[in-house]
Parts: sequence; structure tokens; C-alpha cells
Amino acid sequence: MKINELARVAGETPYLFNNLELWNRQDCVSSKNTLNFNAEVEETKEQKEKTNRIQEYNSKSFRRMFSFSGFINMKKVFALIALITIFSTASFAQIANLNITLSDVLSFSVTQPGTLDVNFDTEEKYTNGIIAFASDHVSVTSSKGYIVKAVAGTVTGLASISPGTVKITSTLGATNNGNTTGITYGSSVVLPETGGTAATVIAAANTSWNGSNSTNKFNISYLIGSGGAYAGKPTGLNVVPVVYTVTQQ
Repeated sequence: MKINELARVAGETPYLFNNLELWNRQDCVSSKNTLNFNAEVEETKEQKEKTNRIQEYNSKSFRRMFSFSGFINMKKVFALIALITIFSTASFAQIANLNITLSDVLSFSVTQPGTLDVNFDTEEKYTNGIIAFASDHVSVTSSKGYIVKAVAGTVTGLASISPGTVKITSTLGATNNGNTTGITYGSSVVLPETGGTAATVIAAANTSWNGSNSTNKFNISYLIGSGGAYAGKPTGLNVVPVVYTVTQQ
């Protein structure tokens, strides 16, 4: 190790360090984040007095330690941030299959109000006929479009009344909350005899569901015996059954 004479005279540290020399020295030790090294210098002084040479020696030693902990710790922080970033971007996906089977739903009902009892006891009734009105008479619940048809059952009574003397008209029910889109209503539809082709009374192109309401309700009006059809026949009770059927389109 060299001595800086000018620094020594000025009272400063007189030693000149060579970094490469320090790293290569055996007494330079690196432990964890700290670099330790020891050094020893020797000063010499020569004097000449007459013919005698006097040489003095002065030996000094010192120890220096350099810490790199700041640099090392910063590297650790960066590694931690990178690790968190990797885990935060991870995602997982799972699949649950819902196996859904759709089936047709259809229900149908016809009420029997007491107002369907009619009595031909005046000239006006024999001439114009009697209207029997049934409110919310037919109810249909269907998951798709449907058709309501009607035909006469077996007629009973002494008058031998013809089913063709009964005409049916349908309208939207008073308490209907179902879907009304695409409905066709029958007007003055002649009731066919048993064995004949059933007449269409209501035709719906769409489901009866309308949001939370699932059922369509219909009013049915029966026009019975108009045009004097029952004049001159034996009196007494006669029954004309009306048979309704519903099918999906």
C-alpha cells in the first residue's frame, strides 16, 4: 500500500487505496452485506550522519468496513413486488352445465254458470232468440299457441232441437291477465252437430304467458234459437251440450 507524502504532511490519511488490490488481498473478507479488510503500512526514514546510515521504521495498521445492505435490501424489495404481481394476475375457471329440458304445458277449463238456463216464454224471445253470456267462461294455460274448438254433444228433449240453432261468440275475459298478442276471436260461430267438424272459437298464435301471468280467460256469448227456430215445437226441457276442446299449434 502506498503512502501519500503530501497528505501525511497536511495531517490527512496518507494511504492510497487501490480497489482491485483490496479485493485481491487475502485479508479482504466479504460477509453477507459487509466488506471487511485489514491493512498495514510501513513508513521509513533515512538519515545520513557523516559516514553512518540510520534507517528508522514506523509501522501502522488500520481496518475498514464497507456495508452494502442498502443495495441488497432494495433488490429484495423488487423481488417481492414481482412475486405479488405474478399471483395477483392468476385466474381460475370452472364450468357448471345446466341441463335444461323444455316440455309443452297445456291446461284448460270451462265454468258452468247458472245464467245458461234460458226460457222461451215470449214472442220476442222466439223471434230474436236469447243471449246467454258467460264471463271468464273458458280458461287456457299454454306454453305455446293454441286453438279452442267446439262441437255439440248428444241433444236431449222432446223438441229435437238442432245444434245449428246455437251460435257462439268469444271475447277477452273480464279478469284476463295473460298474453293477448296474436289472438283471433270467433264471432257467431255455428255449433256443429256431434260427428261433424268442430268449429274454431278461439285461435292464439302465441303462448298464454305474459310475464308472471300465465292464463288467458275468455268470455263466451251464446245466441240460442233466433229467427223463430223453436216455434211450433213441443214444450219442455231440452239440453244441448257444448263440448270444447283445445289443441296446441
